[in-house]
Amino acid sequence: MKPDLPKMKHRPTFFRLLCLINCLAWLSVIVFPSAHAELRANLLPAAHRQDQNSKPGEFDLRLTASLIGHRHQIAVVDFSADGQFLATWSYREKTTKLWNTAAGRLIAEVDGTIDFRTWPPIEPERPGVFSPDSHLLVTLRGTTAKVWDAATGQLKYSLTGHQADIDSAVFSPNGERLATSSADGTVRLWSSTTGQLITMLAVWRVKKIPRWRVVSQFLDIPISIYVSFSSDGRRLLTAVEWESSPAKLWDVETGRLLATLDGPTERWGGGKGPAAVKAMFSPDGKLILTESYSEAWLWNASTGGLKDSFLSRGAWARFSPDGKFLAIGSSGETVGILDVESMDVRIPLAKTAFFASRNVFSPDGRTLIVNNTLMELPSGRVIARLPLVYRDGGWIQGLLDFDIVSFQPNSKILMGAHHKAVRFWDSATGQLVIEKPEARDPALFSPNGKWLVTTAADKTTALLWEVVTP
Repeated sequence: MKPDLPKMKHRPTFFRLLCLINCLAWLSVIVFPSAHAELRANLLPAAHRQDQNSKPGEFDLRLTASLIGHRHQIAVVDFSADGQFLATWSYREKTTKLWNTAAGRLIAEVDGTIDFRTWPPIEPERPGVFSPDSHLLVTLRGTTAKVWDAATGQLKYSLTGHQADIDSAVFSPNGERLATSSADGTVRLWSSTTGQLITMLAVWRVKKIPRWRVVSQFLDIPISIYVSFSSDGRRLLTAVEWESSPAKLWDVETGRLLATLDGPTERWGGGKGPAAVKAMFSPDGKLILTESYSEAWLWNASTGGLKDSFLSRGAWARFSPDGKFLAIGSSGETVGILDVESMDVRIPLAKTAFFASRNVFSPDGRTLIVNNTLMELPSGRVIARLPLVYRDGGWIQGLLDFDIVSFQPNSKILMGAHHKAVRFWDSATGQLVIEKPEARDPALFSPNGKWLVTTAADKTTALLWEVVTP
């Protein structure tokens, strides 16, 4: 009698087929962006036309420059803190373009790429590619990080020593330190002034027969070490994605391990073990949030002791700017706005299939967008339900389409950017103010609120807009 074959025997073929379809979908977007972008015949003249939706005296945008030069689809854009400089990086290009925003001109094309985790801008812990004082720009190239003078595009120094590709570079809040993380399992801390190595942190141990290497290369999902500085720059958090490793808290000056933040949970692929894929400080620095793809934990930042834990699917929990609330859940069991002091759900929300990245607080903490619902805080009053774009691509990521939402720095305007247009709503009323059909994602406000950058319909041109407010 012939024994039944285990079902797991057929899973590798199934997953390989899904990966092949996924890769083909992405390839079509990258190689033939025009087929996905609905190109217009007269792109630049159209960008100058006055929007029919805008009204005199309201928020408006004035196109100041079309930044041309990329050969492939623009993937990431980022402003310096003072808004003087803009960095753009395109798919399949090994260089980053540095622009002067006021003049709308190219300063330099520098070697290296931008850290992917600078995008999308909804990430509260996302690193910037510029130093806090706007003087430096950091790019990545294999095992080397390069630091450039933002005003001139001249190379200041190269950071070498990692044994595997660098996946992240993060400046400390005071700009004195630069942390680089690598698939070699280490984080290195450098002086941002001299480029000298200060200390090396052994975050996780690379195995002799590394499973992560198979996962990384076959599925094109790199092992990443997430790095987050405390607001005073004295402590550092690390967490490893796609590997059984707890989050860790370090002393920046000495490199000493202060605490190991364990939290048993079920990881992707099954099994139990510490698997914190993200870690961040609360804005006031009193708490630490660590997340897996199914659970989240809150820790006392001073003692490293566990405060509480809860279910939160997808690692998309968000602190409010004042650190008093936590938006949790997305498609998880517990959905709502959590009071971090009492650990009670202050504002319960209905579960939804919407993309989890929609939990975004306004900078002033008075407004929150949850999925497509714009609400007032702390009352929880619903302001409006917005017609945000969402198309679930399932396993095929190339078919996923959704609005990336973000607020204007003064919190007055909410922006939704996707592959067909960029729209702007009044955050107090939920009313549509402007729609820019010639603009595309990625789109980003400058930190000072003076500028906005979007991509054009051809996906290779960046459009620079001046923000006009009454």
